Amino acid sequence: MMQRARNYRISDKSARLNLGESTFVVRKNTPIQAVTHLLLICSAIVAAVTILLYYDSIMGVILPLVTAGIVGYIGIQFKDQEALQESSEFLNAVFSSAISAEYKFCAVLHRGGEMVYMNLPFQAMFSTFMEQPIHNLETFFRLHDVAPEQSLSVKTLVESGPGGAFPVLFGASGAEPSRLFSISVSPIDRHKDLVLLRGK
Repeated sequence: MMQRARNYRISDKSARLNLGESTFVVRKNTPIQAVTHLLLICSAIVAAVTILLYYDSIMGVILPLVTAGIVGYIGIQFKDQEALQESSEFLNAVFSSAISAEYKFCAVLHRGGEMVYMNLPFQAMFSTFMEQPIHNLETFFRLHDVAPEQSLSVKTLVESGPGGAFPVLFGASGAEPSRLFSISVSPIDRHKDLVLLRGK
């Protein structure tokens, strides 16, 4: 099966972000902000030079106003886009916290078993799995030594089941420390090809 490219939220990878004590996103200055500030400075310089050169003509009034208007419009568009992105990331953080409440980890999977989202606790708990080039349910269970019958039960729910929960023992053969999780699978109504997998 062809594997899709990994798809993580930028806030889960902590790229260009600082996580404050509240665990919500606090954004650093971005290139967009730097470009906006540069444009504003350039427009001020152009306006000043134009006024000095054409102070006694109509050009000295029109050109600074047009320049300031264009740059101001661009700056507003940049700010609106950044505000929209920050709002989206805030909602992503809220939804991520909501779906993983009372669970130790959670992931979103395609019906075929490919994992398209893993929250931070999942990434921390299964760091060896995160280093693998392929992130799917089969690799996940095989890497953590889950018994074939338990693995099949969960995979069946993921592929076609209405949802449910199973006790799953990680490290079944004793090759690694054993851990028992209750793994639940829940379909996602707004996207029929995705399911939510959580463990506690």
